[in-house]
Amino acid sequence: MNIKELTYYIQSANINFLIGSGASRPYLATLGSIEKLLTRLNDDMHSHPEPKYKIAEASIYKAFYDSVIAPNRFFGYGSDYCETKSNYQNYLITWNNLLNKRHSRILNKQLNIFTTNIDLMIEDAASGLGVELNDGFRGSIDPIYDEANFMKSIMQTSIHFQHTSEVPVFNLLKIHGSINWSDRDNHIVHERFWYCYVDDEIKNWEMINLSICLLSRKKEKQKKHMNKL
Repeated sequence: MNIKELTYYIQSANINFLIGSGASRPYLATLGSIEKLLTRLNDDMHSHPEPKYKIAEASIYKAFYDSVIAPNRFFGYGSDYCETKSNYQNYLITWNNLLNKRHSRILNKQLNIFTTNIDLMIEDAASGLGVELNDGFRGSIDPIYDEANFMKSIMQTSIHFQHTSEVPVFNLLKIHGSINWSDRDNHIVHERFWYCYVDDEIKNWEMINLSICLLSRKKEKQKKHMNKL
């Protein structure tokens, strides 16, 4: 495909991207085979309801939390973080410039980003970059998610000559949800302090796993005692 053909497609087509977990590397890990492991573990738990399977399940979720969710709490300044953020920013800046040059009167200056990622890397990269990232939320105190918020054009008027032009917009559609989403009164709400809720869930899991471990040890002792008899 040459430049002329590429230019034609950009000018005359709706632009959609599908982004997976590899886009947030090297700062965040990919899922790998975690889904297969959990599926197999779930099958084993149904056929052998033993405490050790629950402990294994909790261990897998803990590894997922440490490598994918926890790094979103406080974005750092390491080389992996800077590289990942730079990749996202280059992507946003490049396409923002391309959309700005679109001359079609039929199509708006919008680009849809469909992603299976639940992390906040693309939101962090867009912050302070001067691009319009529409994540579907509206509101100041408790933003609420509504699909009707997508595909809205933003117009900008120049100060001196009152010339109006459309501003490029990136519509971010998270297929699997996001770590900062929560359900409240049948609405998806943007949680500013999402990590507090995550910490509470982790504490609950830790208490459950502790109970399972104690129960498992008690059963082992009882079994050994019965064998001696």
